Amino acid sequence: TTCLAACPPREFADSNNQCRACSEQCANCSATATNCISCPAYAPYLHGASCAGSCPIGSFASGYTCLACDASCITYAMSNCSLV
Repeated sequence: TTCLAACPPREFADSNNQCRACSEQCANCSATATNCISCPAYAPYLHGASCAGSCPIGSFASGYTCLACDASCITYAMSNCSLV
């Protein structure tokens, strides 16, 4: 067994410090296979710890990260927040 400073890409260190594969939905993950920290090209938007093809209603894209719309936003137009 070889000790590594960090797991290779697309892998994470489990509770036993063993490198394990990330879920197919993640480009990279941390702590668990489904806790995405970066996303693949086919689902590039990071929403919480999941990857998606676009940000869900009630959020907007800031780069490739989905952020929640401000509470003062009443309507949502596609991926953007707007005030009424």
